Amino acid sequence: MLSTAMILLSADPKQGGSVQLLLMGGIILVFWLFMIRPQAKKAKEQKKFVDNMQKGDKIVTIAGIHGTVNKVNEDNTIQLEVSPGSYLKIEKSSISMEWTAAINKPVAEKKIVSTNVIILHRQLKIADFFMLLVGLTGGIGSGKSVVAKIFRTLGIPVLDADKLARSIMEEDTIVQRDIIKTFGEESYIDGKLNRGFLAKIVFKNPYQLQILNNITHPRTIAAGFEWAKKQNAPYVVKEAALFFESGSAEGIDKMIGVTAPKALRIQRVMKRDNIDREDVLERMSRQIDDSIKMRLCDWVIVNDEQEPLLAQVLAIHEKLLG
Repeated sequence: MLSTAMILLSADPKQGGSVQLLLMGGIILVFWLFMIRPQAKKAKEQKKFVDNMQKGDKIVTIAGIHGTVNKVNEDNTIQLEVSPGSYLKIEKSSISMEWTAAINKPVAEKKIVSTNVIILHRQLKIADFFMLLVGLTGGIGSGKSVVAKIFRTLGIPVLDADKLARSIMEEDTIVQRDIIKTFGEESYIDGKLNRGFLAKIVFKNPYQLQILNNITHPRTIAAGFEWAKKQNAPYVVKEAALFFESGSAEGIDKMIGVTAPKALRIQRVMKRDNIDREDVLERMSRQIDDSIKMRLCDWVIVNDEQEPLLAQVLAIHEKLLG
């Protein structure tokens, strides 16, 4: 459009001023029609949507956190019950209108999509499955993998949900199709996941990260249940970093949280991944604050290299066996 304007202006200098005014007017009109007006309309609909929120409504935030409205406050915040007796205070502006509307549709109307609506899933109900499912979570650098190794040493099956998700992205053709459709052909090279390409897209864009999680989490959850059914143990442990952020805490009977001082977590990740402090802080910003996450857990293990780690795990193990 601008190159056309230059041609017009250079063709007749005497009429350049009027043509330029007409052109600028056209650009402003197009910008208003296709950018400003739709955004203003969406903002108006969003405000109306959140203003009508009531106690008991099920909602999903733009970060993918699921919960039920417990109280609507007058300061543009909502008290959200994310699990029985556990609450988060969130801004009304953080509620996703599209995802919340989708999750409240009748089951028959729910569809699995991966581009502009959250992938919705129902908790799997397995009639012949009675084993206790225990979640193991913690922020980046908390050392939850070390705790997982201790449970394995005790003879308890442990599923690394993050590794399972990566495996699904490599092997599940439906997941591959959705990732390519959403993020482009460069997402895979010779059939292998292009992690560097995807990382550049999602690590600095929470919305894109949520879309990727929406593609992988339902398949990961289903595969996790299938894995658990095959185990022979008094309980099984599922290790994952984003239980609460992804809504995949549904179906977990007990939750164990692993925590450590922030400075120590930063140091661990910098050493482990060979990255700088700013990169670690950026990754941390994409997870629920550790103090909140630990309040959502049934037990908390302190992995600060001061408290005896084995004794804490054994105490929880005994309670789970009892």
